[in-house]
Amino acid sequence: MDKFNKRMSILVLASLFAVFIAADFACACSCGRALGAFSGSSAAVFSGRVVDIRNGPIEGFYSVEFMVNQSWEGVYSRTVTVLTAMNEAGCGYGFVKGKSYLVYADGKDQYLRVSLCSETQELEYAQYELNLLGNNTLPLNEREPKTQMTPNWIFLGAILIIAVIATTLIYKRFRK
Repeated sequence: MDKFNKRMSILVLASLFAVFIAADFACACSCGRALGAFSGSSAAVFSGRVVDIRNGPIEGFYSVEFMVNQSWEGVYSRTVTVLTAMNEAGCGYGFVKGKSYLVYADGKDQYLRVSLCSETQELEYAQYELNLLGNNTLPLNEREPKTQMTPNWIFLGAILIIAVIATTLIYKRFRK
């Protein structure tokens, strides 16, 4: 073999090897679920608009916050946050801020997760699935979610400790 043919052979083999390696790391949906039969297999099913996308609490995941319009399973508040991988190779769903979706999320650990393997899709293309889900939606809590605040008992405890210290100091001062 001349040098050109050797180089071409090596290039072709290297390319084939790279394709097989890349395919090994790509997202492979083996769930095979068809929605026509949503039977409670998802931890949460809801429709909503994406209001925020940021880095998630787990490395390699986005945290996607939704304003919920309707819920059929597992979501009872006006807002909900789900995690999705940051890229399609990790089966991450490419949510876009401002768009509305019909979301099917699985619950693992303490987080709801969405992947390319779920039936999640843009709401404008989900009419068939919405018809199948029907009008049996869950009631949503009308109040906006509370922000993380220090519980009142911590403030009361701090005031009580300050009062005890102040009373002790005053008592010692007047006792002399």
